[in-house]
Amino acid sequence: MPVLKIYTNISRDKIPADFLEKATDFLMKLLDKEKKFVKVCIVPDVMMICNGDSSPCLVSELLALERFNKEANKKYAAEIFAFYKEQLGLEYNRANVVFRDPGRENIGANGTTLAQ
Repeated sequence: MPVLKIYTNISRDKIPADFLEKATDFLMKLLDKEKKFVKVCIVPDVMMICNGDSSPCLVSELLALERFNKEANKKYAAEIFAFYKEQLGLEYNRANVVFRDPGRENIGANGTTLAQ
């Protein structure tokens, strides 16, 4: 169920053609999930400003169930920022990531929720 949503002012033509595939593989390894459960969405060309200027930046949100805590988030953040730098050329101070566990009862799939 992991979902990575990225909003960026980087233009679509500057995002690598294989970015979604690489991001999917990256999340599979980061969260130890099968590819069939991972979703990635990137919204380019967003009107956005960060630290007072509009040079390339992004805001992202990582949703996953039962994964986040203080120590795990530090590890995830380090790896995610390194991925953004490698793939999009963003310095660490030009990106943010929000970690969110929506709870099983708040995720719909296959005509029901993930709640037991």
